[in-house]
Amino acid sequence: MGLRTSNSEGTWSDFAGPFLWSHYGQNGTDGDGVEYIFWASPDGTAPVVDPSSWSTTSTIEGKNDKRFQDNDYVGPVGSPWEDNPIDLKGITYGPGSVQYVSMRKKNGATGLWGAFSAPAFWSNYAVDGIVEGYVVDLSNETMPVVVDGSGNLTSEYSSSTEVSVFHNGVKETATVTAGTPVRSDGGSVTGITAVAATSSLDSDDKTVTVTIPTTVTGIAGVSILIPLTVTLQDTTTRTVVITCFGVAAGDGKMSFNLKTDVSAIRRNIAGTVVDPSQIRVWLSTVESDGVHEYTAVNANQCPLSGTLTFEYAYDTGTYTTLSTEYIQSLQANHNQLVVRAKLNNNIIDIERIPYIKDGE
Repeated sequence: MGLRTSNSEGTWSDFAGPFLWSHYGQNGTDGDGVEYIFWASPDGTAPVVDPSSWSTTSTIEGKNDKRFQDNDYVGPVGSPWEDNPIDLKGITYGPGSVQYVSMRKKNGATGLWGAFSAPAFWSNYAVDGIVEGYVVDLSNETMPVVVDGSGNLTSEYSSSTEVSVFHNGVKETATVTAGTPVRSDGGSVTGITAVAATSSLDSDDKTVTVTIPTTVTGIAGVSILIPLTVTLQDTTTRTVVITCFGVAAGDGKMSFNLKTDVSAIRRNIAGTVVDPSQIRVWLSTVESDGVHEYTAVNANQCPLSGTLTFEYAYDTGTYTTLSTEYIQSLQANHNQLVVRAKLNNNIIDIERIPYIKDGE
């Protein structure tokens, strides 16, 4: 078999192996004198029955009229454990389901079965290769802050972003806590605030409002990073970051915002993209003579001081540089599409487009 693991952020490692899994089994064993039993929960809870507590000498008939030293034993009468892996896509389970496994081995010398192991995680619910996962989407992940020739604000800055959480393509209620801001140049962040409140647009979302007072100075070309801790329904957390980027006077005192013409990618139960067929990407700017749009095609006309580029990636994969206005041939079986604009290899804005189930 091959093996890979997932960390707390939901990122999978490369496969390791191959490793020997089993030989041909005899007399009801799963191979090499090993037996596995399985238990599943529709809501992500841990097993309430621990097979490691079962007596290895029990003569009480089990769930399938077996005793502990019989092959294919799955516990006493009433045990919820099963002899084979459970289909989490069945009518009893679905999104949010988890599966656990327990194992026992037969002593080659005595021919007796040893105790079952404590339950261990086996699998999450998945739909045709789409591993259940969370996507945290910010409507405004990077905020341009216009400053004067000295890099200072002429008035208090305030802007906001909407925070949405999607679990396996279905929106869930977001719980958000703002952390302590940090400046990329190590300067003072005194007076900078970030406050999360229930969104007026969607009660499942949170609106985070960022305020920077005029007492915060010298931020031309400086990033102010504000971490947000998002607590998910399974009580785990994800950290996302709002970046406030000081736009220098040399850049025409312009403001800018990376945009796409869709807010979500619809997929069906098989993971295939239903809509859209392509996504337009552009940088919208407000300059002295009005509003302008720059794409990968005319990026060299943008008055920002440097080389403007656009990139995109699926989930946590490798970024691809965009050479046209559109991202085409959208890939199936993903949780999100990440689009970003870069200036001289520095990220100036990011947009995340979640995949959602068709009809949600």
